[in-house]
Amino acid sequence: MADRDAWWSTGLHALWENGSAVDRLVQWSSRLWPHSVLDDEAAGLTATAIAWLLTSSNRYLRDHASKSLVRVLTWRPELIADLVQRFSGLDDAYVAERVLAASYGASMLTADAAGAKIVADATHLAVFAGVRPRSHLLLREYARGIIKRAEHLLASNGSLWKGVDPPYASDWPTIPDQAAIDAIVPDRSSGGTRSSSWGQNRIRNSVMADDFGRYIIGTNSWSTSWLSLRLNEPQWMSLERRVEQALAKLSANERRAWEIFEQAAQSAGIARLNRRLPTVGASTGQKGRGEAPARHAVDEVLFKIRDLLLEMLGPSRAEEFAPLMNQIIAGTGMRHAPLFDLKLVQRYVVGRVFDLGWTAERFEKFDSEIKSSGREEAKAERMGKKYQWIAYYEMLAFMADHYQYAGGTSTKEIGAVYQGSWQDSFRDIDPSNVMQPLAESDEEPAGTAAFWRGARVKDWSVAATPEVWVQRTDDVPLPADLLLCRDAPSQSDWVNFYADFKWTMPRPAYEASYKDGRREIWMNVEGALVKRFDVTKLSSKAVAKRIAQSDINSNDNHSIYLGEVGWSEASRHFLDPYYGSLGWTRDAEREGISVITASQGYMRERGTFDCSLTSESIKLRMPSMQMLELLGATWSGISATYVDKTKAGMVLAFDPSVNVRGPSAFLVRREHLLEVMRIHDLVVCWATCGVD
Repeated sequence: MADRDAWWSTGLHALWENGSAVDRLVQWSSRLWPHSVLDDEAAGLTATAIAWLLTSSNRYLRDHASKSLVRVLTWRPELIADLVQRFSGLDDAYVAERVLAASYGASMLTADAAGAKIVADATHLAVFAGVRPRSHLLLREYARGIIKRAEHLLASNGSLWKGVDPPYASDWPTIPDQAAIDAIVPDRSSGGTRSSSWGQNRIRNSVMADDFGRYIIGTNSWSTSWLSLRLNEPQWMSLERRVEQALAKLSANERRAWEIFEQAAQSAGIARLNRRLPTVGASTGQKGRGEAPARHAVDEVLFKIRDLLLEMLGPSRAEEFAPLMNQIIAGTGMRHAPLFDLKLVQRYVVGRVFDLGWTAERFEKFDSEIKSSGREEAKAERMGKKYQWIAYYEMLAFMADHYQYAGGTSTKEIGAVYQGSWQDSFRDIDPSNVMQPLAESDEEPAGTAAFWRGARVKDWSVAATPEVWVQRTDDVPLPADLLLCRDAPSQSDWVNFYADFKWTMPRPAYEASYKDGRREIWMNVEGALVKRFDVTKLSSKAVAKRIAQSDINSNDNHSIYLGEVGWSEASRHFLDPYYGSLGWTRDAEREGISVITASQGYMRERGTFDCSLTSESIKLRMPSMQMLELLGATWSGISATYVDKTKAGMVLAFDPSVNVRGPSAFLVRREHLLEVMRIHDLVVCWATCGVD
């Protein structure tokens, strides 16, 4: 790999955005669609040429090439299978990973079950058929995603392919100690006799002291979701979770006694803090009740309550509850998980970069000429940085195979087997999203008006003072005029479940847009489906007030792939209310109201690790997992358009702002929605908030 990178990958960098054949190949293939005329031989040659571009350390070239490869591979399962077989074992993990990424993206863009099986068979043979799949976190995940997609499309009850789920078998690597690192790359600040080259020192500093170590590995906060407990050790569980499980075994009277203990522990803790008394810890070294240490008067009541509760529970249950109570009294163990030592990650990465073949002779000149863009994620990178990324994902794979991971929400604080990159910030590109954001334009193209934009503000009361104007409500467009719309060209009616409207008072062309006194109206609307018998409860003023007290807007999801919604493990993962994708429906469910969230936000920002987004960020609405199931819809693979599973080509839901400039929305075909509502006895409810 290193010898090839020294002449091929470094040369590619100069060819990007230079009007070269590389530019033309990537740009041409990025415009391909399944209906594009391209015979099998031409597609195969194109895919092979693009695959070899993936060696580049230039993120812009590599990410654009990855998305272009998805375009070439879509609806060509035999070609994908061939490419996976040829490249998944390549000595350059940068290529192997992205070939599998593009293959996963192409698999998500189609609903061809037979083709998906062809790809899955080839992927299983290339990656998982051996005893130990390659140790690279993203590479294995893309390969697993290909197989899971095939299982979904084939509607198989059990797995047709064995050994694809984590954890995987791997040998824990030999990690150099600090002395070994100093021998490989002497520390310039140590004042030793040996010195390192600029490139060697840049690699060491990047990983051990600079941004790669701080923000990628995580030493800036020394916080990580990886635990120092191996998978074969007892499962770690936070004190809160252990208490929660223990309390489930108590009777109502015992629970009331426990609440008295907790209140006493809280009061004693506050009293000690106020009096600047040292923390009083209960004995945790023996079973049963244990012997209490010397106590201050403020703790006497607390320990008396503790002893009475343990007596109430009896000897057998006291053994379980005494350690929990001791930790609560001592104020330890509440959220302190035994974290993995990130210095091990740093040392592995540094050592591995040089094992992979980085030398000053090969790459010093090239790396020194790569201009630094500071801390921005979107940038061309050094060849040393490429090797850092490869080593980092290798180390993450080893950690996933051997150590417990506690990356769940605050209510799931347990050490478990790592499942996928959606649990953390390990993803970079979305291989299923090959769309390009709309370019900024001052003029709307003729015939493509945003029909869903709805009513406009007709009277801005220019003569009225601002104080008088903000009191008016009759000039605000009615929700009924905004949420039901008709597309004239297709003669179709739509119901809008999401709207984020902004109206701005017109101004003279000669007047600056930032001039004081301009008037604006903002309105956000999010809809959901509710059982008819729950409508009365939801319309209660008390319930509505409680819901309105929290943020009714849903958060955008920055981690899920566009093609994963509705079928994948990642999609199920984000159903957790912790992630905020449910909006106001989360609070409605707390009120005992069964609600089906209609849509969720999707966001990919320009300037992040996905350097294929060079003009604008991509922000859209997509259906929730429950809404897809209810509508009987599936993603078309094009933009944010969802079609009927049983009627080919029948669009049931979409976000029109992806194709026509206008406010983001989530539209559902009206006649289909009415039938679904009739069958399931549902009604549509919207939560509306606005600012003027």
